[in-house]
Amino acid sequence: MARIFLILNDPLIAARMRAAIDASPDLETCGWVATLDQARVPLAQTRPDLVLADLQLADGPFASLLDPLCHSGRYGRPKAMVLAPAPEHPHLLAALRHGADGYALQGRPAESLIAALHQVLRGESQMAAAIALRVKEHFAAPVAGLADSIGDAQNPLNLSGLERRILD
Repeated sequence: MARIFLILNDPLIAARMRAAIDASPDLETCGWVATLDQARVPLAQTRPDLVLADLQLADGPFASLLDPLCHSGRYGRPKAMVLAPAPEHPHLLAALRHGADGYALQGRPAESLIAALHQVLRGESQMAAAIALRVKEHFAAPVAGLADSIGDAQNPLNLSGLERRILD
């Protein structure tokens, strides 16, 4: 059973999401808070499999918690998924750059959220065309000094042929 921790601004939306997640036979919620500050201690204690959060919380963007969440053993290295109002939202790409594993769009049916949670838990993620274009642009920008010192094929900041085909 996968354990999901929620960091959501609106208590009514959080209650609806908890009900939808807990109704799924292989998912369960293990906590809910409304701010990043409130999340730090329970996340370390519960060590969820996945954290589902709003992009922007009352005390800052979820991206600010992603670095310690993804790069520290303190929280058990859970997967992270954000709720976005649209794929073009400016904070969405920042969250993905900081380590979010996927996203779901707000206002979609509960079944869509559950399917997205399962997808991220399997290590997969959807990617809207607008995001794929922005990711391609990000990797197309040259990194000063690296082209001369590391061959393009060995540069970890360049996309592989397979990664480029997936984005295309």
